[in-house]
Amino acid sequence: MQEFRVAGQHGPRNHDYHQERYQNHRQGQPQYRKPTQFTKMEFPKYVGDDILTWLLKCERFFELDDTPEESKVKMASLHLDDKTFQWHRALERRLRNRLPSWDEYAVLFQDNFGPAFENPMSDLTHLRQIGSLIDYNAEFDFIAAKLDIAEYYLVGAYVSALKPELAGLVQMFNPKTLTEARQLARMQELIVDNLNPRGTAETLPPSTVYRSAVLTSKSPQADNSIGNTSKTLSLMPKNPNRIFKPLTPEEELEHRTKNLCFYCHAPFEHKCPQRQKFQLHYISSGLIEDASHNAMAEPEPK
Repeated sequence: MQEFRVAGQHGPRNHDYHQERYQNHRQGQPQYRKPTQFTKMEFPKYVGDDILTWLLKCERFFELDDTPEESKVKMASLHLDDKTFQWHRALERRLRNRLPSWDEYAVLFQDNFGPAFENPMSDLTHLRQIGSLIDYNAEFDFIAAKLDIAEYYLVGAYVSALKPELAGLVQMFNPKTLTEARQLARMQELIVDNLNPRGTAETLPPSTVYRSAVLTSKSPQADNSIGNTSKTLSLMPKNPNRIFKPLTPEEELEHRTKNLCFYCHAPFEHKCPQRQKFQLHYISSGLIEDASHNAMAEPEPK
């Protein structure tokens, strides 16, 4: 009977304990749950790859799981690979089983397994797109995650590192966010891929989309350019080996009097074999147009 009374005396205490725990839960006080029993999240495992990504994943897990500060380092050590865990054991012996805080542990971890020298800002400024846009975006995000700078500067660095055939259109729309810049780059990449599906020819930059009309000759000899404008004109005689010698005033008068050709000096009213011919090639629309004419008008017969 006495034992029953003693047990009954503990009844209200147990009731008060559970009531207090329930009230704490209703008030939003954190209640730690062991991840091995209650949570379905998997702790990220370190396999020797990107250190910064693994540390960020650990911190995200601790935040969602409400992990106590004194348990963070021990929990992370259980998910190290064998080689890295040996370093952790040596650290425990050196500190006599008094582990540092998680922030201190993260710094020690990066010092031992991170790169000897790392300058993400320099990596960002030297980054250039070489392959596909998807690969470039992944490399850009990897570097940008290590920097704490305004998005305005990230947008400028992103656009300037694109391929020339993509950067021109993206800059024209002056994007304000990375999302907008990536959408514009993706649209331009689709246009370029459709224009050049096989990749047999180099893609021209935007400044050379419109081709100029060019005048050339059939002769393989070097042409003589006239002017320095966007439309290049090149005139070349068909027979460049023959040099036309200007006539003196006396010779010109004699040719006019005797009705002689100014080129071959034969009697007029014939087809001169020495007259100069020019050819017009118009490549803007992919067509070739030939036009032959005399370089100098022959004198009319008297």
